[in-house]
Amino acid sequence: MAVKSTLGFEVEFFLIDSEGRVVYNADKIIEASKKMAPEAAIIPEIAENMLELGSTPSTKISESAQSLLDNLNIAVKAASEEKTLLLPMSTYPGDFSPKMRDTGLYKIKKKLFGEKYDITGKCVGFHLHHALPEGSFDATSKNLKAVLSKKTKKSLVEAYNLSIAIDPVLTTFMQSSPFYHRKHIGKDSRIIVYRGGKALGYEEGLYSKHLQEFGELPPYELNESDLLDMVIERYSVWKKVIRDLAPEIVDTANYESILDTAWNPVKINPHGTIELRGMDINLTSSLFSIAVAVKYLFQNVYEHALHVVPSDAGIAEYFKEEKGKLFVPPDDYVRKKLQYLSAYLGMENDSVRNYCKSFLKLAKSVMPTSSKNLLKPFEEMVEEKRTVSDQILEHAKKLGYKPGEELPKEAAEKLVLAHANRLLDDLEKTQKLIEKHKSV
Repeated sequence: MAVKSTLGFEVEFFLIDSEGRVVYNADKIIEASKKMAPEAAIIPEIAENMLELGSTPSTKISESAQSLLDNLNIAVKAASEEKTLLLPMSTYPGDFSPKMRDTGLYKIKKKLFGEKYDITGKCVGFHLHHALPEGSFDATSKNLKAVLSKKTKKSLVEAYNLSIAIDPVLTTFMQSSPFYHRKHIGKDSRIIVYRGGKALGYEEGLYSKHLQEFGELPPYELNESDLLDMVIERYSVWKKVIRDLAPEIVDTANYESILDTAWNPVKINPHGTIELRGMDINLTSSLFSIAVAVKYLFQNVYEHALHVVPSDAGIAEYFKEEKGKLFVPPDDYVRKKLQYLSAYLGMENDSVRNYCKSFLKLAKSVMPTSSKNLLKPFEEMVEEKRTVSDQILEHAKKLGYKPGEELPKEAAEKLVLAHANRLLDDLEKTQKLIEKHKSV
């Protein structure tokens, strides 16, 4: 019997005006959206220059994607009334200062991050939620259950480790942030400045140094006990960090779940999901297509008990599947090599390109024949060595950008206007894709 798990989308967009400048009118757009559709999942984010949208979770990606698209169309219409556009790039390529929120739980983050707090208002992303294995989550405590069946234990660990192994693939395919404050840091500048740390060679990053374990790509876990221990231990470290950095807010730093106190690219979420939160925002057609691939990979783990094996064999042949085992590289290789190369070089690096190519081969092997053509845009990226970030860089050069120099202000504004209009054009394309693939 097929395992049916729910999936959901969570997306963030910058807000820009008709001149390509960042604007701070998220609250007005949300208010206008609610008048049109009170139940629409269009909500405030950490800064007033960005907007968050969600979807209704569903066992069918097509239904969840349709929910997201409906909300996005509402947000686009509300934004239009404010002469505002939604920007599907994960960093604004020019200079700007975010207008941060500092009430409620945002106040805790402001204390923790200090001078780096503004980075959170300069980065947006795409988070894909996939339900945890049935029976692994306690909805009352909003945490993993301490006692699990053997099959559930196995599925939980395999899905978690698979999520880590595919992070460099997903982030490469989705990258849309080649500039940060007019500088080309890497093909995925958002990852570099957001995750930061030694693995990415960027100590100015948001989670660098004392907060690294709360925002880095985590290591694999060997069993469910290790996974549960990690959650509990990290919460203990979190409380200590709060006591050390901001003792005055210890008593108010109460989240609904201990799972709320981490923002890693792969996260066990208090909604009972594995949250893949490492990707850049991108065009909606790409979000839908990559979600379909992830769905069937997870289904292979949950339904067929696929065993994810970190091994040197996973380096010799990426994503090699043999007799119910999927060989993936050791986490050091994924975290220190592939993550780094993906963020800085993307498809121009052969290791990253081959890793992505092998992922597509694996995904096609588990997807229905009728859905395999959804992967064609990613196959073209591999073939052409060209992601959305590469497209943006090419456009920037035509607008006067010279490698090694800062992106001219006027070029940044023209870039974002062009990309915001690409989103509008892509909405119709996404609608057609959803209608064509209603069965997924």
